[in-house]
Amino acid sequence: MIKNETSPYASFEIVLERRAVKSLEQISPEFRKQVREKINDLRQNYNLLNISHLQGFNDLFRVVCGDYRIIYQVKKSERKIMIVDIGHRREVYRILKRYVSQKL
Repeated sequence: MIKNETSPYASFEIVLERRAVKSLEQISPEFRKQVREKINDLRQNYNLLNISHLQGFNDLFRVVCGDYRIIYQVKKSERKIMIVDIGHRREVYRILKRYVSQKL
């Protein structure tokens, strides 16, 4: 009998929060393409990329895409990756702290 199990390497659904969509629209077209490619890589291989857990945030991670950072949360049980924000490395962490404090 063959069980219908989900492979740990099967792709995840990507969900962009409203803030991430707005941030993506503000990025120049050439960098936007790179960010979209990185998000697609994240969908296929989120655990194989150079990712870092964000200090001070229990469930947030980041992946580097040039000078930009993609901040996200993984919901393994739902097989979803929630993109919380996308921004330039100089700004994204400051904005993220404000965003998280508003959610509390």
